[in-house]
Amino acid sequence: MQALDGLFLATRREVWSDIGFDEGYRGFHMYDIDFSFRCYLAGRRVAVCNDILIAHYSLWKFGEAWKTEADRFTAKFSERLETRKPGVLSCSNFRLNDMRQVERLFDAFQTFGYCADIAL
Repeated sequence: MQALDGLFLATRREVWSDIGFDEGYRGFHMYDIDFSFRCYLAGRRVAVCNDILIAHYSLWKFGEAWKTEADRFTAKFSERLETRKPGVLSCSNFRLNDMRQVERLFDAFQTFGYCADIAL
């Protein structure tokens, strides 16, 4: 992993002391991705724990505030971001409750430049 967009992040105290959040981001956008990406750049291990269950019921909000902060992140790390390679996102499973959630997920995939085949 190089970066995490998450609802639950855990770190060691010394990592937090060394790296911490960039408080220049506004709202609840990109600070977690920025933090975890800087951890990765600093040579820290970034991983996903997949043996605990966390339910997050928030729908994605890719509005103007998100775009502004995403642009800030992209500008900050423009020299360090790799271009997306084919096959990086090969398979993901999502449990969606209604068409609104399907549409929002599809919008998210489009935002990040992924092609998405949606089977209903």
